[in-house]
Amino acid sequence: MNDKMTRKIVNGIALVLSAFGAVLALLLTIEHYSSQVSLPCGLHRGCTDLLKSRFGQLGPLPTAALGVLMYGAILALTIAAMRSRASASGDGAGPDAAIARAERFEMIRAVLAACGFVVSWLLQYAALFVLLGFCPYCFTSAITITIIALVTVWHHFLVGRRITGEQKLLGGVCFFLLAMFGVLFWPVIAAQWHVVHDNTPRPVEILSQTLLPPGTHFLGEPTAKFTLVEFGDYECENCKLAVNTTNSILMQRPTQVRIAFRNLPLPMHPFAKLAARAAEAAGLQHKFWQMHDEIYAHQQDMGNGTYSEANLIGYAKSLNLNIPEFQRDINSQAVRERIQVDMQAAQQMGLDATPSFVLLGPHSTRPWTFAGTLQLAQAMDNPNLPMWKQ
Repeated sequence: MNDKMTRKIVNGIALVLSAFGAVLALLLTIEHYSSQVSLPCGLHRGCTDLLKSRFGQLGPLPTAALGVLMYGAILALTIAAMRSRASASGDGAGPDAAIARAERFEMIRAVLAACGFVVSWLLQYAALFVLLGFCPYCFTSAITITIIALVTVWHHFLVGRRITGEQKLLGGVCFFLLAMFGVLFWPVIAAQWHVVHDNTPRPVEILSQTLLPPGTHFLGEPTAKFTLVEFGDYECENCKLAVNTTNSILMQRPTQVRIAFRNLPLPMHPFAKLAARAAEAAGLQHKFWQMHDEIYAHQQDMGNGTYSEANLIGYAKSLNLNIPEFQRDINSQAVRERIQVDMQAAQQMGLDATPSFVLLGPHSTRPWTFAGTLQLAQAMDNPNLPMWKQ
């Protein structure tokens, strides 16, 4: 294969992958800034947690935005190099000047890609070993910039150049050391991957940010050592039964456990989101738990097919809420966004059924999750579980 054909292949790879990487980084940047956008993630946790972590931004800019700039620069440098070589035969300053410009563009591209490669894998290390998370989109970006770096560095610094015996030896030694490093370090990476993928330990601050964002509704002693977070659906019959379970826990452990409620309206329940909006609207008038109990007390009303906002207004009147304010809030964008945030938190925790519970302790690095009230009751009655020893 001659140099011209090799250059075309390298430029083609750089063009396609830099465009792909720019789109990927742009999507991550949009998710960083917008609560309305949530990329589907195949793992129990990852994307949102990592984007919001201390590694998710550099100064005022999110790391993903820097990725957009990097991929955009590689794309622009590739196009500039291609144009310079294409104009070499007709350049007024002579073909040598145009080729020299193209080589400068290619050198800058190779150096930029190499820097991006180093930074991307440092961020992957931070995600896996520091934050104990994994974002498949960030990982895909790291693979993308790795391929770009390999082909552009190889093309600019090696293709068409005479390599001495000493340089070949040095290259062989470096390759051997990298291979040995990979072989020795791979079991550590694999073990850490299983830790993250199995949804075990997580930093306390990440758990708290996900499970207990500002505005979370609590019931119980504010200084309680443990917080039991319920993800519930107002149309779910088992969630209604869970009210007695959580009330019993508060009575049995009044100074040890407090309750937090998050919304997880399921798709098969047509009135669940409307009821969740009503509870959140009542919460703006400091009567969330009263509306929470009122909705569950009248859950049978949802079964007649005529359930509507009028039912909820009736509950609001019985609680002496400001009705015009309640009607405004129940349909407000802020309340809808609040429910969406709750649903995203459930997705990040790998929860897709109701009621689901997560117990968070003062030093928790693991989300103790329970599906249904039976698992929860068994855990509450077993003082020997590690979660109680924090």
